Amino acid sequence: MTASSCSSDRPEVGCMRHALGQEELHDGQVVFGDRRGVINRAHASWSAFGRDAVLPMASLTKPLIAEEIRLRVERGQFSLDTSLAALVKDHRVDAETGAVTLRQLIQHQAGFDRAASDPLFAGGEPDCEFAAGVVLGRNPEFPPGERIIYSNAGYCVLGELLKSDSTPLPPHVDAAVRSPLGAAGGWRSSLSDAYAVFQQMLPLHSMPAEISLPDGSYYAYAWRHWSKPGYPEWSHFGRLPGALAIAATDGSDRLLVAYFKGDPKDVDATAESVMKKMWACMPVRNAEHHQRI
Repeated sequence: MTASSCSSDRPEVGCMRHALGQEELHDGQVVFGDRRGVINRAHASWSAFGRDAVLPMASLTKPLIAEEIRLRVERGQFSLDTSLAALVKDHRVDAETGAVTLRQLIQHQAGFDRAASDPLFAGGEPDCEFAAGVVLGRNPEFPPGERIIYSNAGYCVLGELLKSDSTPLPPHVDAAVRSPLGAAGGWRSSLSDAYAVFQQMLPLHSMPAEISLPDGSYYAYAWRHWSKPGYPEWSHFGRLPGALAIAATDGSDRLLVAYFKGDPKDVDATAESVMKKMWACMPVRNAEHHQRI
């Protein structure tokens, strides 16, 4: 892949630069392109120009984890409908939690609520291994498979499964699951490298869901699927104090990965808004590249 300069003769770069300028976010930067192999960069300010620093990708870690689980399912090592009771060997598992399936964990349907206190941050500092132990040892707050509740701890459990599996992990995934934020958000990467990793996942694999969020979206292999006009087919965003990371793709060809500094008051609304603005800048080639996988 080659990166283009941030020149004014590329309308998509100018469009992206404008989209990166957000009231509650600053120093935005994005890498975007398609499967032809050429990628572009845009920056919201000169302070972010020309840098490709290693950044905390936060919850963009989750698609990496789900993809590793998917590959093991494909090889017959795991089954999506296997229960945690049959998979977890190193923790005491509550009976109701033991009935949770791998599919439910991946799709945030395990019933683990974080409204009162997210187990990942229960001790002040993040500890993904601790969070996994907490939710494995107690009943889910809601019946599994009845609703989507985004769960860091659920992905911490997936990370523990990967750590205990005998199949070696790619270095960036192994580093993530062994960090304090673990499978919930421990990936650190430059935007260029993150783009390359996500591009290797294309075409994305869907996982139909019987349960959706109120807006009709749902989670497949950690990617959120949208069916709204003007939206990408798939996206995910990651949030840590002072930072927001976003990935969006049509699932087969076009892809963007962006990073911002800032602490917006409504993170979900801000992430969705800036994602739409950036996606509107993505060049469209041929209709066959936009069929859902």
